[in-house]
Amino acid sequence: MILVGGTTITQVLSILASPVLTRLFGPEAFGLSALFVSITSIISVFVCLRYELAIMLPETEEDAVNLVGVSIFAVILITLLTIPVSYFGSTSIALWLNAPELGAYMWLVPPTTFLSGLFLALNYWNTRTRQFGRLANVRVAGAVTTTGSQIGAGIAGFTNAGVLIGGSILGSFISTFALMVQVWRDDSHLFRKGLHWERMKQGIIRYRNFPLFDSWAALLNSISTSLPFFLLSIYFSPAIVGFYSLGNRILKLPLGFIGSSINQVFYQRAAEAKHKGDEALRALSHAIFLRLAILGSYPIFLLMVIGQEVFIVVFGGNWAEAGVFTQILALWIFITFLTNPMGPLFAVHEKQKEFLIFNILLVISRAATLIIGGMTGDARVAIFLFSATGVIAWGAICYWILVLSHISVRQLFREFSPYLAMMTLFFGILLAGKLLVNMRPEFLVVAGAILSAPYYGFVLRRDPELQKFAFATAGKIGFVKKILQWFFPN
Repeated sequence: MILVGGTTITQVLSILASPVLTRLFGPEAFGLSALFVSITSIISVFVCLRYELAIMLPETEEDAVNLVGVSIFAVILITLLTIPVSYFGSTSIALWLNAPELGAYMWLVPPTTFLSGLFLALNYWNTRTRQFGRLANVRVAGAVTTTGSQIGAGIAGFTNAGVLIGGSILGSFISTFALMVQVWRDDSHLFRKGLHWERMKQGIIRYRNFPLFDSWAALLNSISTSLPFFLLSIYFSPAIVGFYSLGNRILKLPLGFIGSSINQVFYQRAAEAKHKGDEALRALSHAIFLRLAILGSYPIFLLMVIGQEVFIVVFGGNWAEAGVFTQILALWIFITFLTNPMGPLFAVHEKQKEFLIFNILLVISRAATLIIGGMTGDARVAIFLFSATGVIAWGAICYWILVLSHISVRQLFREFSPYLAMMTLFFGILLAGKLLVNMRPEFLVVAGAILSAPYYGFVLRRDPELQKFAFATAGKIGFVKKILQWFFPN
């Protein structure tokens, strides 16, 4: 709840800032920024050699402290390796991506890599020690810095991709520095007494499956996620990348609101539940999976129905194509929204090798579909093929997660069916207004927002735990709390 609260603030800032940023910066600037983020994201996935995941697993704090040390050592090593590549290969990489302007920003790859890796290591240490409030605060600080600097520079007339990239790096620095200061203030005694080279070596050997298998799986997964940015740039233009980037970003907002926070806490809870037995882990996994489906389905499916209209109203007519891309991608994003937060189950069950094989097949199939789509000369076809591959692949992995957790698909569907029936009714009304009455985009967007109230009211009424969270979140906002009390008097 604490993490979701902090993430909610950062995502609300992102939502409020997006219509401003899309009017200050063009699709090409967004596209170049997305290409830079894709490059650094691929590196950041293995910057700790995945030893940051192992921080959660040891029973003793001393072993966990030494795994933090291993992770930071790996960050330094990987960052040093990026320096010659980003310096000597910047022009070649930019030309290969059909984005020569990107070369001017490649020198920022090493500092971005270092900051993201350091944050990852400290992030998992804080998760282990259950310092969720601290994590929420630093995320908010980073988001405020990023958004404020980008908007401020844009209003001042600086509207190139460097502003978007620089703002993100500045926000990352603020978050990492603040987290580092707080960790050192509260836990420095553990690190000073606990860090030993011999224990670090033991940790490297004990959890070697993370760099040997999980790092490659994560790398391939990150590459497959970044492939659209690279191949759309090669076959089309940075502007098309910008459309895809914004559409993908908006679709993943529910994942940002809920999924990433659940992923972090779920890993810690799942590691504990594993020691208690299969039934404890099954019950935890079932509850999380069902809530993900209930909470995330409405906004994602709403964008599937009226995505183009939402983008026209919120971001301006120039971004209508991004709305079409959103409609194509929605089903794939929904399945990944269900699957990604449950990803720690592969580490808990030590199935890293199998997950690596899956990611090898995924990256090959995605590259093939994007290349075929690029050869057609139609960006929509390329994105449709890419999305279809994602639906099939992540649908299979989603089912595998359910099997690993001994969760009954039939029971899940039975519990989810009332929410599905309500959404079918609401989205049928929207489709009728769109196709039969030809309603204006503004009316469709307002109608979709209004219909969310009875849906989430129904969700809260059926889930006492979510009611508690809603009341706790609204406690400082008097009129919101009164509205909740009126609907839920008990």
